[in-house]
Amino acid sequence: MTPNNYFTTLTTRNFLYPQSRIVARLLLENKSKKEISIQLKESNLFQLKSKDRIERFTNTIISRLSYLSEGMIQSFLSTDPLTSKAILLYGILRSDALFYEWMREVVWEKKRILDWTLYRRETEQFLERKEEQSEKVRSWNNETKTRLTNAYHQVLLESGYGIKTEQGITLQFPFIEPSVKKQFLSIGQDRIVEIILGEVLA
Repeated sequence: MTPNNYFTTLTTRNFLYPQSRIVARLLLENKSKKEISIQLKESNLFQLKSKDRIERFTNTIISRLSYLSEGMIQSFLSTDPLTSKAILLYGILRSDALFYEWMREVVWEKKRILDWTLYRRETEQFLERKEEQSEKVRSWNNETKTRLTNAYHQVLLESGYGIKTEQGITLQFPFIEPSVKKQFLSIGQDRIVEIILGEVLA
């Protein structure tokens, strides 16, 4: 992943958990991307008025789910809600370089030092640091950066890795169902898996 792969997708296509479950079921029926897109538009399962938005949602979700094995997609649909959301978060971390770096450099680092409260200013400072490293981030206006901060925090809340408080967000790392944890561990020494499990992999 490089700074050239930084995107603001999460500002318009956030966690999308219910929609992702719909697409996951269609994938397990061995439907192609084209077939899924056609079915979603004809049935309007996303309940969106714009066919262009349906197409964008579909492309984003399929991109995220493409990082999951068939077994992991099955678990995504069948396991408990918090574990299921952790699986989707894994797909998002795989597909979004800047979001991954935020999770690693801000959220994971705070866990490492046992600081469990995330403040909005810390995410803003993260984006300020990225401005120094990436021309692409520098090109984003303040409104875009504000929306991106909102989106990152919202994903944290919706995935179950944070709880909203008056001060900010209290960080937490949910219990992962053992069979799914085993699937994650089979991936190997992976920095994204560390974030998902909340554990350092030796």
